[in-house]
Amino acid sequence: MHARGGGRRPQSARIGGFTIYGDPTDFAKTKKTLETLGVKLESAEFTYVPTLTVPVDATGARKVIGLLEELEDNDDVQNAYANFEMSEEALKELKEATQ
Repeated sequence: MHARGGGRRPQSARIGGFTIYGDPTDFAKTKKTLETLGVKLESAEFTYVPTLTVPVDATGARKVIGLLEELEDNDDVQNAYANFEMSEEALKELKEATQ
């Protein structure tokens, strides 16, 4: 289970758990409530969730992914986030190009 940012609204499900999104000011209260109810948390953290995404084609995705990899390799960078969205066709094209 992931409890991200507090709140009580399950937004996405996966086998064996779910993610909770909510107001960051409710984070500690929500985490404590879940623990009191006996819910085992896999993680509990704040994370960036974009409110606006930007569509990119395979070429744009390749550039963004390259930049993210460079940032993640930099010891001075703790976290890197992106707000791009790729179509299934662009993802397929990107996979084919990297094989």
